[in-house]
Amino acid sequence: MKNLLVQRILMTVAAGVLVACGASTKPNVVEKPVVDVAPIKVMACSDPRPEICTQQYDPVCGTRHVPRPCGKGMICAAVMTTAKKTYSNSCSACSNDDVQSYTKGACPAS
Repeated sequence: MKNLLVQRILMTVAAGVLVACGASTKPNVVEKPVVDVAPIKVMACSDPRPEICTQQYDPVCGTRHVPRPCGKGMICAAVMTTAKKTYSNSCSACSNDDVQSYTKGACPAS
């Protein structure tokens, strides 16, 4: 009888250990995104604006301010909108007085 009681206690302890060891625990690890995207660096054009630029091709996406279109005979507020255009290099972009800033690389196709 005593042996039977000891066997049951040992079986219960062994079962508890096996269940505890088999439990799935996930470590507290912060998962990183699959694609690591670098922030886009915006460069501002400054005065004085360049007048002569070299001809190297290092494309930039220039952001220029353009007036909002207004219908004939309508009174429109002086509101500017932005448009993006690819320039051959940063000097070419900033030589245009309408361009306020640029980012490296060609503008995305829209």
